[in-house]
Amino acid sequence: MSFAYRPDIDGLRAIAVSLVIFNHLGWSLFSGGYIGVDIFFVISGYLITTILKRDIELQQFSIARFYKKRVIRLAPAYFTVLAIVSLIAWQVMLPGELTEYFKSVMYATVLIANLYMRNEVGDYFSPNVENVPLLHLWSLGVEEQFYIFWPLLLWLFLSRTSRKYLWLVISVFIVALVIYAQQQLTHNPAKVYYSMPVRAFELLIGALISCLPKLNLPKKLLQGLVWAGVSVLFATAIYFDQQTPFPGLMALIPCLATALIIYLGQSISSSNLLLSNRLSTWIGKISYPLYLWHWPIIVFFGIYMLPLNLENQIIIVFLSLICAFLTYKLTETPLKRFVMAANYKVIILGFMLPAVSFIAIAQTIKTHEGFPERFPKSVHDKQEALHTYAHVIRSNCMDTADPICFTQCSGLCLRTI
Repeated sequence: MSFAYRPDIDGLRAIAVSLVIFNHLGWSLFSGGYIGVDIFFVISGYLITTILKRDIELQQFSIARFYKKRVIRLAPAYFTVLAIVSLIAWQVMLPGELTEYFKSVMYATVLIANLYMRNEVGDYFSPNVENVPLLHLWSLGVEEQFYIFWPLLLWLFLSRTSRKYLWLVISVFIVALVIYAQQQLTHNPAKVYYSMPVRAFELLIGALISCLPKLNLPKKLLQGLVWAGVSVLFATAIYFDQQTPFPGLMALIPCLATALIIYLGQSISSSNLLLSNRLSTWIGKISYPLYLWHWPIIVFFGIYMLPLNLENQIIIVFLSLICAFLTYKLTETPLKRFVMAANYKVIILGFMLPAVSFIAIAQTIKTHEGFPERFPKSVHDKQEALHTYAHVIRSNCMDTADPICFTQCSGLCLRTI
């Protein structure tokens, strides 16, 4: 059994990644652009649950096979971006920054970046995140932690109970988890933002769609409802901001709008010109590497003290698109052929080997305290004095006409200007 390609889902991915990028670039128009991640969660829950149900019904399901497919889907682009970002970090980050960066690498490598962000970084909307190149990987941590439990739970349920009750069980879980998320939001909103249990209902909303029958409604009505769903997504991205209590009850708005679009899209082809045009579907196909690339590029622009004016924003978008397209063509697409390889080979060579390598490198960086010998001793001394204020060191280097500043930062200026 195979599934027909749905361009509207790629169009949804394009909207999701675009909203996230616009939000990260500081566009006030899309102050709620962070809902793009919630759109991704709903899409993921729908697609993965649909595939899992098919495999279980055909008695083709196995945990090893599931994780092999996840490795093939995620690992090539993930580790490619992680490797290149780490090489750039080695060149431009001060010793203390590099040590902290590679600490985040250790978490990201084993797909628990959200725990690092929760414990070490804190508030997603604080200025502190502007120098954290792997901040955005928190969402992948949430997603993969969810898929540690969901495939097995789904298999256990469908193996023992009729699938006609699945929608009811998922609905009960969604209600319970929304209540839990709202309750947690009142206690520590900064930390629950990254929490898998708090976000789980978003993936389950996607899972619920896969259990519902298609609607037999007039095409024009279906298309009108899809447009309404798209309008809700953009309205949410515009009217939500950093002060919006999120996630929790408010997260239901973009999640249910996304669910509506996906659900109705099952009944109509090319459901929406905005979602199904060639540009939207192209961006949707590269949305995963585009999401991986855009934030580190923004962070490195900040490290080089380049302002996020319109010109640099355009450069960032084009760089992100180019890197994403090359990653998609050179790593994601070619490695899909390994879908027929043995499960254990793909998991070991595609995930465990690169993960162990990154952890070993990160531990070496930590042991050597960021290799301060990469810079002149004067730079290391200044960082020790200023501790976490690396941006002050850089700002002193910007005025090379000042002989005092240039002398104090000699060597660093060559790297950071």
